[in-house]
This record gives sequence, structure tokens and C-alpha cells, in this order.
Amino acid sequence: MTRKIVLLIAGLLLAGAAHGAENWESFSFTTTAKNLPQIVAATDKFMASEAGKAMPGTLSLMVAEIDGADPATHSYISSLESMAAREKWNASLEGNADWQALVDTFDGLAEARANSRMTYVESWGDGASDVVWHLFGIEVSDATKYLGAMEALMSSETGKKFPGSLYLSSVAAAGMSSVTHVVSVGYESEAEAEAWNAVMLASPAWAAFQRATDPISENAGGWVLRTVKTWGTPPE
Repeated sequence: MTRKIVLLIAGLLLAGAAHGAENWESFSFTTTAKNLPQIVAATDKFMASEAGKAMPGTLSLMVAEIDGADPATHSYISSLESMAAREKWNASLEGNADWQALVDTFDGLAEARANSRMTYVESWGDGASDVVWHLFGIEVSDATKYLGAMEALMSSETGKKFPGSLYLSSVAAAGMSSVTHVVSVGYESEAEAEAWNAVMLASPAWAAFQRATDPISENAGGWVLRTVKTWGTPPE
């Protein structure tokens, strides 16, 4: 594994309050069902080490349930309190034996695919028990108006009954993609998502949100992830 890929994994949730320069990174990879338990065990071992316990945030292993033509089967997603904290933690892993053991295990069991970095803009709900995540890539031409429309939606009588968690993130780095924002919606189950969408999509609040955002945004696609396991402590 190249040094670049090592640092990408080091830079690896969709949990925690969105404030300050809090950010999250996704590192996707391809592996098999047979190899996954070994990857989980290796990550368990690293996160229980002194270096792993020093991580200033959370690390989640996700399985891709719906992702179109993307060949990646899984991803590590991390949430840290700031880029300064991420940079400091990355630097602490250089030459660390526990970290190298995780990298060596990953090398033999998986193939790296892609990575991206997001900055949290705002969040609603706590995400503590959510394991199913519906993510949508959005091209936004007026970020201020889009955020205002989402705040109006979530403060409506219908929005206040939302059972899950919602995150609006801006894209900090993701290659050549035209997507500017990612909307992440967390649920305890697909059944909860189905029941909620039936309510929300039929509400006047949703119709108002559509009228406000249709002229300034375009949905570029979506995907569904499920949490396999999470380590660490959410940023405060």
C-alpha cells in the first residue's frame, strides 16, 4: 500500500453535532464477505491500542447496500472536530506499529477505491441509534437559500416529528465531481425510513421545500449505506 493510501485511511461518521470546522471523510474499498471479519478484527485491535484510543472523533465501517455502478463494497467514514485535529492525529500514526499492523492486514484483504472530504454545515437529530443511511449528492447554486429551506422544513410541524437524524455537508474535496453538498439521512431501519417518507413526502412542508430548492439545486444521485460497526467518541 502506498504512503498516499496509508494517509487516506488515516484521514478516515455521520454522528456528532455539526459545528465549527467539524468534518468527515469517506474512504471506500472493495473486499469480500469472507475477508470482512478479519478487517473488523484488525480495526478492533487498532482502535483498542493507545494510538486508536487517541483518535479525536469516530470511525465507522459501512457496507454499501445501494451504490449504482460503484464497485466499492465498503467504506470507512470518520468524523473529527477539526482539520487541525485530523492532521495532528494523522502525523501521530507515522511509524506506529499498531497502525502498521492494520495497514498490513488491509493490504492483504481489500482494494482501495476512492476518498472524499466533507465539512458539516448543520444537523438535526442525534444519530445515536441510526444504522441505515440514505445519502444524496446535491448540486447547489445558492447554499444560503438551500440551508434556509432545509431549516424551514425541519422546523415545521412535520419536520419536528422526524424520527432519525439529518446532516447537511458541503463538499471540501472529492475529485472532479460537480456535487457541492451531501444530504445524509439516518434511520434505525428501512421500515422507519419507509414510514417516515410516506409522511414527509405528502406534507405541505415538503412541497414548500421543493418549491424553494428546485430553482437552486439538482439531485445528482443517491446511495444507501449501513453501519457495520463504530469506534471512538463523537466530537463534542
